[in-house]
Amino acid sequence: GSEITIVPLGLSVLFLLLLTIPLTGIRLGFSDAGNLPEESTGRQAYDLLSEGFGPGSNGKLLLVAEVPDDADLSSSAPYLEISRALQDVPGVQSVSPPVPSNMEDPAASGALLWTVVPTTSPQDEATTDLVNELRDEVLPDITAATGLDVLVTGQVGISVDFSEYLAGRMVLFFGAVLTLSFLLLMTVFRSLLVPLKAVVMNLLSIGAAYGAVVAIFQWGWMKDVFGIEPAPIEPFIPMMLFAIVFGLSMDYEVFLLSRIREEWVRTNDSH
Repeated sequence: GSEITIVPLGLSVLFLLLLTIPLTGIRLGFSDAGNLPEESTGRQAYDLLSEGFGPGSNGKLLLVAEVPDDADLSSSAPYLEISRALQDVPGVQSVSPPVPSNMEDPAASGALLWTVVPTTSPQDEATTDLVNELRDEVLPDITAATGLDVLVTGQVGISVDFSEYLAGRMVLFFGAVLTLSFLLLMTVFRSLLVPLKAVVMNLLSIGAAYGAVVAIFQWGWMKDVFGIEPAPIEPFIPMMLFAIVFGLSMDYEVFLLSRIREEWVRTNDSH
């Protein structure tokens, strides 16, 4: 009997682990109009912009810097050098000249704005890499040379920040839920093995669910069957899916073990 039990258990665990493999390649981010149906006007406009002005025209980066009080804006030459430096960064298609916040009196402006067009689309991983490179390597050098603290914003920059913010808190979120679930089951069933088994099996099943999501929605497996365009996984999806799936599975864990205990109390027969 034990051999019959171990074989399906081992095969089930192996199958779940295989489904979990795509999870190692998960990339959090936001989709854009390029994922809309081809017949929609939003998708058609997106494609026209990409074809005419490059994929990055759909997700321009905004770079802004506060101008020090003692700065002289009567000549834009020093700030045009920033545009030229940004233009030389790999992954940048074009950079606008610095735009003062006060167009009528540029010398009285309190801030400058640059518009950077990447060579890749907003949801492309290369665009995220460009944002991080600008922040970590390029702009600190510009700040050291000019004294201007140039910051990256815009829709793409905000998306990168939000994705990294949630990704950095997933371990804490998952750990809190798993720990509380373990303690609750341990209290209810007065056992260490039962909650440990529940946590491990639920992690396997949830990992498999995540892996399927990555394979289909990010990698595009069977995309024609589901009628989708591959895109990064929305940053809030892993947390939401974890809360729903884990909550439901723990409910059924309690229901199942409660029913087993009822039968044991009634018959004293563990079979």
